[in-house]
Amino acid sequence: MSHAANAAPEWVPSARKLLRRSREGALATQSAQLAGFPYASWLPYACDETASPLFVISRLAEHTQNLLADGRSSLLVYDSTDDAVAAERVTLVGIAQPVAATPLLMARLQRYQPQAAQFLALGDFSVWRLQVEVLRYIAGFGRMGWSNTEQWQAAPVLSLEDEHALLSELAPQSEVSLIGVDFDGMDVHRNGRFIRYAFDTCPTDIPALREAVLAQLRAG
Repeated sequence: MSHAANAAPEWVPSARKLLRRSREGALATQSAQLAGFPYASWLPYACDETASPLFVISRLAEHTQNLLADGRSSLLVYDSTDDAVAAERVTLVGIAQPVAATPLLMARLQRYQPQAAQFLALGDFSVWRLQVEVLRYIAGFGRMGWSNTEQWQAAPVLSLEDEHALLSELAPQSEVSLIGVDFDGMDVHRNGRFIRYAFDTCPTDIPALREAVLAQLRAG
């Protein structure tokens, strides 16, 4: 799949930040029951280290049956506001496939979705990843465009191993539960809620990322 990328480069980081701070979206799959029709369902997701969405889904679910027949799908994520026209939103288009989850990936997933382990223990649940090929980002009325997979993948990625090391180092220094860290921001669990802190200036290496996390933890 290919699409001309006419979006301004800065739109891709904005789309990634929206995806990382959100927790659920509308997944559209190819209906296996009604050939030629899309089927949309609302479900939670968590991002992997590349900001690709991960889903923990049951084989019995309609969307899973659809994906088993045809992995082509899209995910709509939007920033809920009182002004629907001005709301920021992104549609990710790609191929959804089951994931052979590594221990570090499963640890990240379960930090963001604590119930995932219980679901996976039932036996018919599995982890799927949407591999993004193109995306459509809308920042409000008249501000929109397409971006391609090369732009999406161009951002620096913190490996799961490096994230694990940073969490092991920094979590004991925090009064809140530090859930995840990436070059776009950090996630904490505070007073029963997940909170996303996006960095004003995104660091580009691990030492700068460590300082950005420490600064945010000090600021509270």
